[in-house]
Amino acid sequence: MEKFQDPASAVTALDEVPVQLEEVFTFPASFAQQRLWFLDKLQPGSFAYNIPIAVRLSGALDIAVLSKTLNEILRRHESLRTTFMFSHDRTLQVIALELRLPLPLVDLSAVDADE
Repeated sequence: MEKFQDPASAVTALDEVPVQLEEVFTFPASFAQQRLWFLDKLQPGSFAYNIPIAVRLSGALDIAVLSKTLNEILRRHESLRTTFMFSHDRTLQVIALELRLPLPLVDLSAVDADE
């Protein structure tokens, strides 16, 4: 008699499997990534696929905590550390092991509130 396997417990090609990165890795780009890379080459620097957002913060801001938080988000999400390159007639996604986001400060205290 054949043993029944619960489909929910079966591993499929669509399952997400965490990958331990130890250096910079390259993987083939998906079709959608290749298309966006190609469109960027046609119109370099376009912001057509960016989603801008502004956040108003009130109260005291701990800049060190904000910087640490943003860099922790980068550490946890490979997609935010991914760039693309074209090599040997194919588009590759390049995932950096680490990416640090500098948080430059601009003192606007001398600027009028209207500006």
